[in-house]
Amino acid sequence: MSFAPEDPSNLFVTGKNVYKFFKISESMMRPIINGLAKKDKVRLNTTNYSTHIWVDKKILIMTDEGDIMISETSGEFKMMLPSAPQSNFSIRFAVPTPDNAGFLITSHWGKTYVYEKTESMKVPYQ
Repeated sequence: MSFAPEDPSNLFVTGKNVYKFFKISESMMRPIINGLAKKDKVRLNTTNYSTHIWVDKKILIMTDEGDIMISETSGEFKMMLPSAPQSNFSIRFAVPTPDNAGFLITSHWGKTYVYEKTESMKVPYQ
């Protein structure tokens, strides 16, 4: 669970079979997005969303199968990151770089990847 850096009234929650986006207003949490659309779920090997981070006004959602999804800050699915490790790379930890232009991910057995922002719309991080 984490709050959006730009708007702390936005809350995003991920976990096993959990992909939820909330808006907090008037002391109430209101669900905005409750899961992925069926067409977007088809692209995934799993629904165990192991972690997520806010990077460069996007939400990056990682899975236990090494997939990395990019969503808008509204929680709306945008794309799968083609340069994600995949193939049983269980992502357990992710952190944005200090300049917020990239991120690091680590598997459950310690292998680490560093991603930097690119100019490409098809592969925004590599």
